[in-house]
Amino acid sequence: MRLPVFASLALLSLVFSVSARAAEETGTFAASDGVSLFWRWLPADAGTTPRGAIAHFTGTTDSCDRNLPTHRDLTKLGYSVFCHDHRGQGRSTRLGADRPVVHVEAFEEYVSDAEGVLTAMFEPRAKNLPRFLVSTSMGGAVAFLYVEKNPKAFLAHASTVPMLGINTGPIPDWFAAATLRVQCFFGGCKRYMLGLGGVPKGRKSFENNPLTSDETVWNSIEDFYQGNPDLRFGGVSAGWTLAAIGATWKIAAIERPAPLPTLILQATDDGIVLGAPQNEFCRRNPACALMQVPKAKHGLFEEVPSARTYVRQSIDAFLHARAPALPPT
Repeated sequence: MRLPVFASLALLSLVFSVSARAAEETGTFAASDGVSLFWRWLPADAGTTPRGAIAHFTGTTDSCDRNLPTHRDLTKLGYSVFCHDHRGQGRSTRLGADRPVVHVEAFEEYVSDAEGVLTAMFEPRAKNLPRFLVSTSMGGAVAFLYVEKNPKAFLAHASTVPMLGINTGPIPDWFAAATLRVQCFFGGCKRYMLGLGGVPKGRKSFENNPLTSDETVWNSIEDFYQGNPDLRFGGVSAGWTLAAIGATWKIAAIERPAPLPTLILQATDDGIVLGAPQNEFCRRNPACALMQVPKAKHGLFEEVPSARTYVRQSIDAFLHARAPALPPT
């Protein structure tokens, strides 16, 4: 039986749509200590010129699911994108005293996880493609530690608002660390830092949020969490914060960072991480370039359209300039 032309086209469209979705992969990877890590692989959009494969290290309380719009933007540019949820976050095994608490014993665990999941899941899928690292916030700290151990794993690294120094407000980080050690001494390492935290009831207000100046984007973030309540966190543990401060100290102590071409995108209105340590890192590393995004808050991938476009185009230009020419497909 012959199908009408429009029906045939609709069927063909459906086949192509299913094939495109089938090319996306998700799974779990067992870390060395048995922790389950969720991962996702998104191939570059069909019809685009391949530009390489990106591994994205996400930030605190973040997830691959929430970053899906950003990852799809990158696939439209010709990049294949790999993401894994850090231990204790997203769809990976939770480690806090309560499920909504982000906890880790040491950032070296994040680095070890990344080494394992990238070797097993990213590298086979990225074969024959230039490999790049993109990181965000906490993921930036993990990325810089990873690069020191694996300086030749990637051709270049672009980091948005890397956590190289934490804004601890009016108290210095050493005093904050001392206070957190007291909480851990009394058995509170896996609980919210100094009792601060808790999953909000209902939607969070746009006013005074630290992530974005774009209310439409903020509402979409809240829509995401309303639809995915298990992915919303109430905050970080005392142990996580102590480990994070220690990680920033360790990075600051690196006199000669690995000479990997690195781009740091700094938000001028960031209230979560400090800009001075980012400046200092680039001063110590001749292979580092720093670009400021004016009037931008911490969530550079979730800022106003002009800032998002600037960030995406800057990352694309930086990575593409360091990629070897690929044979035509």
